[in-house]
Amino acid sequence: VWIKDALKRLFTCRLKEMPAEAILQDLDLDDRGHSNQRPGYHRRQIQFFLFKIMSQLSACIFYLIVAPVLRYFVNHPYYPVSEEGSVESSQQLTEKYFKLSLFFVGVIQIGVTSLTGLIGYCIVRRENQTSFMRISTMYHYLLHSPVYMAFVGAVFLSNQLIGVSIVQYHNRIWYFNKDTPPDPNL
Repeated sequence: VWIKDALKRLFTCRLKEMPAEAILQDLDLDDRGHSNQRPGYHRRQIQFFLFKIMSQLSACIFYLIVAPVLRYFVNHPYYPVSEEGSVESSQQLTEKYFKLSLFFVGVIQIGVTSLTGLIGYCIVRRENQTSFMRISTMYHYLLHSPVYMAFVGAVFLSNQLIGVSIVQYHNRIWYFNKDTPPDPNL
């Protein structure tokens, strides 16, 4: 809120008004970072960073598992499919580029994300020990809650379903003619 207050005063040309003072004490341990308490804001940013890293890693692992299954096993008769019926005229992901995408996600993306997560974890643990300890205590209890884990599972599952549709779009599975059976020679 203390950042929003400064920007609000700047954009509304009210720079002479007294700014909201940041509260440096941790008055509310359940603060979600939307008040003037800096510790609550720090906890929110730490949680956002950790969830972003976990989300990126789960998306990469999901792509590495599901993309080959969809391409080579379940929908194999439909590949390669294009609007005009020829491989050269389509915008599909070719075999070479598909394997390069798996390499990119498997090696480069997971490596960079893991390294970023490790460096961020070390910085947060060293620079913001109080907020880190409070988050660790809070998640120790949350990770043992079946309701919380069901909620996290539902969020991950919905994201994975979106991922399947994105993967299928690149494989051009949505463009086959439903009246014509797939050609087994493709």
